[in-house]
Amino acid sequence: MWWFTADQHFDHTNIMKHCNRPFSSVEEMNEHMIEIWNKYITGADVVIVAGDWTLHHKRQYVYEKFTKRVRGNVIFLKGNHDWWLKGDKYIYHRTIKGQGIAVSHYPMRTWKNHQHGWWNLHGHSHGTLAPLYNQLDIGVDVAFQFYNEYRPFSFEEIKQIMEERKTTEEEKWER
Repeated sequence: MWWFTADQHFDHTNIMKHCNRPFSSVEEMNEHMIEIWNKYITGADVVIVAGDWTLHHKRQYVYEKFTKRVRGNVIFLKGNHDWWLKGDKYIYHRTIKGQGIAVSHYPMRTWKNHQHGWWNLHGHSHGTLAPLYNQLDIGVDVAFQFYNEYRPFSFEEIKQIMEERKTTEEEKWER
């Protein structure tokens, strides 16, 4: 199964204030998000993380404290806080069940592939941007708005959201 997420911000105390996350400590937030992740994700699942996993610099620390504790085959993309992540993987694209998907940390607002039916799944904005029918902020703060849990989105959930959004957008243009 395919899953998508972004903006965990593990160990980032200020994110609790900036995004109104209801935790009493960063440790509580970290543990809650790992527990919820493992509630949904199996070892056979693929999870694309579209950046801002944590803002630590030390790769081994991040691995020991967070990465090795979550299930699934995780593909990390760089966000603006991912100093621990080596390389320059900023975009992931593929077709899943006939649907073209491009995953990035930053929303690709001027991207024209939506005209060909592609989706842009992104993080970074923590649900503050007005949605476009071909884009979805897949960050944990947005998942909380949809499902009352800080967790990844499944491909099936995204497909349902995008189909509903497309219908709404088409209705707007028909008026």
